[in-house]
Amino acid sequence: MIFLKMNPLQQLQEDAVVYLLGNPATASVAYNSVRQQTIEGSVPEALADWSVRTAGKIGIGCLVLMPGFFVEDPNVPGVQGSVELIIRTFEDPKINNTELSAEDVALANLSWFGDGLVIAGLLAIYPSTKGPALKPNHDYPGFLVYDTVLRGQLPQDFPGRTTQPTISDDNAGNVTLACEDGAAGIYYTLDGKMPQPGDTSGSSTTKLYSAPFNVPSGTVIRCLGWNPSILPSDVDQATINY
Repeated sequence: MIFLKMNPLQQLQEDAVVYLLGNPATASVAYNSVRQQTIEGSVPEALADWSVRTAGKIGIGCLVLMPGFFVEDPNVPGVQGSVELIIRTFEDPKINNTELSAEDVALANLSWFGDGLVIAGLLAIYPSTKGPALKPNHDYPGFLVYDTVLRGQLPQDFPGRTTQPTISDDNAGNVTLACEDGAAGIYYTLDGKMPQPGDTSGSSTTKLYSAPFNVPSGTVIRCLGWNPSILPSDVDQATINY
């Protein structure tokens, strides 16, 4: 993360990047947020990886744009609304060597969010049903561009977040998770997916931490803390190598 403390719109944008990076169907695609890229450099540099001649990783890139906000009900105390998040996929067909097209990646992004996702600890975000969920963008001559459009309800209040947990290991694959908030449960995944707070059903890959555990070398761990009286924490992640 690039902010110590974010508002909910910033948090949504950055958490969406983390979630998209976990999609195995687009492992060759560079994802970044306009916010992070603008702070660290400039927006065109978001596609700078294209200049590095890496087999199977040139010519496709995605930017997660800053969310838009739509007022749904102005006649209540405080503003009730929804957010729209756009994932913009760029393809340079002259150098693309990923065997993926802009359409392929945009569809994969759409599918990755297809069942809905509780993201940023704030809202369930889904492919848009208020207009096209996938649409071509012709504003970039020389590129093939598709927008994946997601929408979700934004709660009126932002009560704060649980303290982010930490990940540590002993260089032998034994992993310990910890959180300074004693009232928080720690939810984690071992398959690269975003952990879903409170969801440890049989169909979920999210697990509730109870004691140190052992993982094979190369395992990617993602975890968050959740104190039910406030919002879930930011997501922490680590790759365990030994």
